[in-house]
Amino acid sequence: MKGAFKNSASGIQLRKALVVLQFTISIALMVGTGIVYQQMKFIYSADMGYNRDQIITIQQNGQNVTRASTLKTELLRNKAYNLSELLPFVLVNN
Repeated sequence: MKGAFKNSASGIQLRKALVVLQFTISIALMVGTGIVYQQMKFIYSADMGYNRDQIITIQQNGQNVTRASTLKTELLRNKAYNLSELLPFVLVNN
């Protein structure tokens, strides 16, 4: 009884089907990896519409988060800065 399925016709067909399935999955994974690589390359090289060197990041925590709207108002009031109402003003709580 031992090994009878392994040498039978259905056992050989199952083994061949599993090998084909394994190669199909590995090819799909390689193609998927290539697509993700191309997308990441595009994201890093695409023009985002702004100069990344002219972005200011201010980390806030606790009580300073409540003062963020005041900071935004004061920055928008000052004409020396080129600020846009269209850009989001995101509050990040650490």
